Amino acid sequence: MYFKENIKPKVVKNERILLPVKNAWDSFFLSSPHVSDDFLRERAEQPQYERN
Repeated sequence: MYFKENIKPKVVKNERILLPVKNAWDSFFLSSPHVSDDFLRERAEQPQYERN
């Protein structure tokens, strides 16, 4: 199927979603937060591994 260059098709299981190529993440970042204010306030430190 052919779409204009400013439309990007995305397949999620049996659904087909048409997304704009530009500003595709705007709605995600402009929406209200979905986690509580104390989410990861106290986070367990993970050990640092030496990289080669």
